[in-house]
Amino acid sequence: MQSNADYAEWFRGRPKRLELPLNATNCSRVEPRLLAELGCETPRIHYDLYNGRPYRYFYAISSDVDAANPGTIIKVDTKTGDTKTWCDTNCYPSEPIFVPAPGATEEDDGVILSALVWGGAGAQCRRVALLVLEARGLRELARATFCAPSPVPKCLHGWFLPRRTQL
Repeated sequence: MQSNADYAEWFRGRPKRLELPLNATNCSRVEPRLLAELGCETPRIHYDLYNGRPYRYFYAISSDVDAANPGTIIKVDTKTGDTKTWCDTNCYPSEPIFVPAPGATEEDDGVILSALVWGGAGAQCRRVALLVLEARGLRELARATFCAPSPVPKCLHGWFLPRRTQL
């Protein structure tokens, strides 16, 4: 007898890094290096300074749908493997967006922005929020919360524009 697929097990991806030696011979084998033992989805880095360059930190949301808190924001140190997390009960964050601090000199000097929606009791009033976390330690700095007039779907992706532009 067939049974339904265990999607939580199918999507148990882990962040890995492939480092390609530029002086390798033809047909060289490269093994991926596991960066963290947490499921990570929609990873983001400090793109202003590290897009296409070596980076140390990335931020993501949990892809472990069967975890105690599936709506978790994750910071991974790709050098040490250390992780930091932020979560709230029945809360589902969007893709974490890194915004550098003005004049920042360190890779993780800035804030993380994420839109939040709630399931369970929070869904009754259609509660949504914009979350601001300190990027270095994922400490909550601010949260603007309100109840929407109509249902709000889970927001997966996000974007930050530093200035208002004319349309």
